[in-house]
Amino acid sequence: MIQEADRLFRRYMQALGWLGDPGLFELVRTHVIKVPVENVSGLLSGKTTLPDIEGFLAGIRERDLGGDVFTNNGYFAELLRYLDYDVELLGGEIDGDPFAHAVIKVLEDGRPHLVDVGLGAPFYEPIAVDALPFRMECGDWVYSIEAHGDADTYTLTTRFQGAAATTCVLRPTPRKLADFAPTIERRLSAGSDWLSRLRVTRVFAASRVATIDNASVAITHHNETNRRPLADLEALSGSVVEDLQLHNLPIADAVAALKARGVDVFAG
Repeated sequence: MIQEADRLFRRYMQALGWLGDPGLFELVRTHVIKVPVENVSGLLSGKTTLPDIEGFLAGIRERDLGGDVFTNNGYFAELLRYLDYDVELLGGEIDGDPFAHAVIKVLEDGRPHLVDVGLGAPFYEPIAVDALPFRMECGDWVYSIEAHGDADTYTLTTRFQGAAATTCVLRPTPRKLADFAPTIERRLSAGSDWLSRLRVTRVFAASRVATIDNASVAITHHNETNRRPLADLEALSGSVVEDLQLHNLPIADAVAALKARGVDVFAG
């Protein structure tokens, strides 16, 4: 069993481009840049459960896949724990659902930090909780993290294009990835909002983020966002390769999976 864990987590490190532990900050930065946030995995799996860690790693290595907040943060927390970091997986409460989001809490030099590699935001570094509040603008998006009124509790707030903010309350109770199963099942069920359109986000270095949302691509660089429509599958596939640099992503299969669900990516 120990040998199997060694094999899996060594493969995880290799997928991130490391043979040994380069330190928490480099691990976080690498994961944010190398592993996209996407729903293609969910569209193609046909299941209402997450892939196991071996399937997750095979997706990264062979198909340029990544995952959602639960795979990316959940499995990254397991990697950090394997590397002997003091790690907790926290649940994020949104609209009364205590498991709507997941964030990693990790000690570094005795200081607690928050890590989120599943939001599709350029959180390149762990965020020290004793340095809060934190605020970051990324084109049309604004992210903030603040201390909550309750002890050891934090709020993660996102706002898009000035619309109403989404507030996620991060509670201090440590969770296991299995605790998120009901939320994951709803998220991956037919008709869920998460699988109602095509979503792929790739974070690059130098404050550059590229996002495909159905038949459009938005590229944010140095806090300015430019969008362009993608008229057909050829244009969409070209954007995945050129803008997101994901050469093996099965984008045509994802479009077909959405069509089977009654969603035309290129309609309107």
